Amino acid sequence: MSLWWYNGGVDSGAVALPALEWGSAWETGGLAEYVGIPYDTVEEYTTYPTDGVAQSVKVGTLDDIPFLYACGGQDTADLCKDVFNTETAALIGGNYTYLRVDSCGHNVLGCSDPSQFISAIVENIESAYT
Repeated sequence: MSLWWYNGGVDSGAVALPALEWGSAWETGGLAEYVGIPYDTVEEYTTYPTDGVAQSVKVGTLDDIPFLYACGGQDTADLCKDVFNTETAALIGGNYTYLRVDSCGHNVLGCSDPSQFISAIVENIESAYT
């Protein structure tokens, strides 16, 4: 979970979005059914082009700000796997914290006990000021 989520990342040029293609998992069930958002709804309401958005700026390392990568072990969208932790840590730099809660899915604050995520978020914010 990120406090600087998709909109901020995409709008700044730091995050790319893939195309939403007809015939993909969006249209045929799959992901659309999983998240409960039909392709037609995404196509109608998205503020981004459905043919995707390219990354336009290089982010680089983030040593000057604390970075928290928190995810649920049952998340099928973000794939909270150790390999992504390792690869992200290598890209981010030194000020990096990883939290995986195996009993949670994508909606980490909707877990039966979201306190681990809330505590990690608060600690991450406070660490920027110490």
